[in-house]
Amino acid sequence: MRDFSNPVSLTGLNIESFTYGPNFYIEIAAPVQYLHYRQELSEFVCLPQNWDGYGAIPLELAAYENANHFLDQIDRGILKYLSQESLQPTPYGTVIMDFQKGHDLVSVEIGNDKIGFFTKFKNHKNFFSNGESYPYSSIPAKLQQALKIIDNAL
Repeated sequence: MRDFSNPVSLTGLNIESFTYGPNFYIEIAAPVQYLHYRQELSEFVCLPQNWDGYGAIPLELAAYENANHFLDQIDRGILKYLSQESLQPTPYGTVIMDFQKGHDLVSVEIGNDKIGFFTKFKNHKNFFSNGESYPYSSIPAKLQQALKIIDNAL
């Protein structure tokens, strides 16, 4: 007779082989956060003209594609420093992503063809870029360095 209340047999599973290391929940949560940020970006593209009452334009399609490309390029572990409130459209069709850990901040602005950033580090030298060419290029070296600093900050 078949047991229909338990159609799956667990006798072959080795439950002890699953390990819960320090990054276990981060590795599970990162893909969910990643998809959430992509959804937020698509909503910014759908904003109406003058969405802020002062003539703002929605996120432009090229900036949207660059922001998604940026999310594809960064280490998934960095996403834990980006909150929903820290992903914001600007009135001129770009998007800002603020990565913050404690008092340390890396603020990134992504547009149609440029990426810019600035840092506010408590114990490190701060640096910035007003904008470097970014349509489907790699992340600028100084920005990569800033994201590593914030990831390693105490």
